[in-house]
Amino acid sequence: MRLINIILADDHPIYRDGLEQALNRLGIAGSILHASNGSEVLDLCELTDVDLIFMDAKMPKLNGLGTTSIIRKKNTKIKIIILSMLEDKLSILQLFNAGINGFMHKNTDHRPLLHAIDWVMNDKILVPDEVSEYFDYDYVKADGFEDHFNNPNKLSDREAEILLLICQQLSTKEIADKLSLTNKTVETHRNNIMVKTRAKNMVGLAFFALSKGYIKHKKKK
Repeated sequence: MRLINIILADDHPIYRDGLEQALNRLGIAGSILHASNGSEVLDLCELTDVDLIFMDAKMPKLNGLGTTSIIRKKNTKIKIIILSMLEDKLSILQLFNAGINGFMHKNTDHRPLLHAIDWVMNDKILVPDEVSEYFDYDYVKADGFEDHFNNPNKLSDREAEILLLICQQLSTKEIADKLSLTNKTVETHRNNIMVKTRAKNMVGLAFFALSKGYIKHKKKK
């Protein structure tokens, strides 16, 4: 792997310093720059060639979600890995929907860092266990997901029912058997759901279902 230029974005300097030490031990960094918030990340991206950003989801001034959204409007090549304590499925899916390339928990040991970097630098998506069920690797691309969920057409009760079963990863035949419908009818509903939600894959459907309240997500107490 060639040497890569990295930004470490976190509002805790001690965490950034520890991460920099771990990256230096790997011997893969050409340069390592620090940012304490999303606004500083954007400034650094304008001033230097950046290959990879390790970024916290929660930062002052501009958080990881907002920073990612702005970067993706200008640049789809920079790789972005979120390092966060987030466990909420909706929040994690929102980050992927904005265009991150990977997500790692902050309490993860530093040893997987090289694998994570190699993974995303080779245009693959690094997915945490919490949301892995929503990713279809035949369709997921590493350049981010467009947000197509503004003002969708309302789903019918039957479509909402089928959406939930799709998110449970039931096949067309399994849905048809469960609801006493024909395969063709289920496929028609499935196609209508894809059109109405404007989703492109399971990630899009899962994000839509969670964000619109079709699936209730539990927040950690």
